[in-house]
Amino acid sequence: MDLWSQLIGRKDPTLVVVEAEGWLTLPTTAAVERAMERRCAKEAWTDASSEQGHEFHVLVVRPGSMFGLGNRLQIQSLGDVLADLDPEVSRAAIEQMAADSVTTTAARALARKDEGGAWQVKVAI
Repeated sequence: MDLWSQLIGRKDPTLVVVEAEGWLTLPTTAAVERAMERRCAKEAWTDASSEQGHEFHVLVVRPGSMFGLGNRLQIQSLGDVLADLDPEVSRAAIEQMAADSVTTTAARALARKDEGGAWQVKVAI
């Protein structure tokens, strides 16, 4: 942390990955399909339809939080917005992020292909 940050009382963030108890299943959309195909190719997943799935991290972003509009969260992967979450669903994550004064952090995610070939993505929020 630099001198100016110390003078205005800014602290280093400690929240790196959102801590969550449950998993939220994201709806299957074109953005989810596109992002998961890119991630599958990038990470060289060989068996995308394995039962346990593949674990990776997604970005959790509070868009508009600088302007007081940060009451919702976006889930992003490789530059694609996978989902916009309602405040009721993401309240615990929003509280964790607000307590640490961060607008972007990570969350654990699991992805696998179902029998029909569609990507099923779960995020720990």
